[in-house]
Amino acid sequence: MTVSGVNIDITVGSGSWADSKDPIYLGVYGKNGGREFPLQVNGDSPINTIGATINLVLGTSCCNKEGVNYLQIDNSQNLSHNDPLLNPIELEDIEYVYLRKYGGQYASSDDFGELSEVSVLFCDNLGNVIRYRKEGRIHFAKEAGLQHWLVETDPPRCRVLITLDEISHEDGPSTPPAGNNWILTWNALVGGNSNSDSVQYLWMPDDEWTRRPGRTLEFEIVGCNCGTIPIQLNCQSLMPTPFPPFFGFDTASLQIACTDQGNTLNQILTTVVPGVPGLSILTYTFTIEATCID
Repeated sequence: MTVSGVNIDITVGSGSWADSKDPIYLGVYGKNGGREFPLQVNGDSPINTIGATINLVLGTSCCNKEGVNYLQIDNSQNLSHNDPLLNPIELEDIEYVYLRKYGGQYASSDDFGELSEVSVLFCDNLGNVIRYRKEGRIHFAKEAGLQHWLVETDPPRCRVLITLDEISHEDGPSTPPAGNNWILTWNALVGGNSNSDSVQYLWMPDDEWTRRPGRTLEFEIVGCNCGTIPIQLNCQSLMPTPFPPFFGFDTASLQIACTDQGNTLNQILTTVVPGVPGLSILTYTFTIEATCID
């Protein structure tokens, strides 16, 4: 899909000479060409303040984190000459990303600059995100070079862990023993239909009728803001004998807020399995954790 927005987060170095008034450019290219974008805000270089962290936007912002002051880069909206949509770049075509500082015509006119961190997010209208990054002493000067290439890294994402903590059983009133084996299956759909997994147990219960399977499914949902993640949990309890088998099913649709500190909730599903002549009740207890990873 076509890149609709770019977020550029830059941290200027802390040295007394780290700031620069020279123009700086973001370069993007790959298998189908590319282009440069001048990174100016109100006609000024964004890296002109020592130690500052600047959050720049080309086109439509990929991220809108609370408390962050996003600065729109000049002429980068409404198909103006610095809008990414003016000369479309496909997200999957990007192979190389760099920053370049203007060096001036003469050495004496080169305003040395240093950055300590650069992170560039590219996104499309469907929420797909890729990220390029570099950290360290990033010098820009004719003596040190005017161009730095960034490295593709993992994008921001929400990590969701779903753990089946316990399965417990009880017989209904006036019900004979439930039998000596079960097939227990559960699955989870996280962030829509694109993420799912399932677990199946062959269970031969003893007198305790309690198990702590400790099985965890892990999902990572790529996205800039993490936000609220939809989850669907399903479980099925099946007694394969006698034939035809008896089974029960339960499902739950829920949402969990993905946070930097991590968020936890619990969910219980209950399957009621008819038997001859009574029924059995199996209860599944889950713990769900969601953590935003930047």
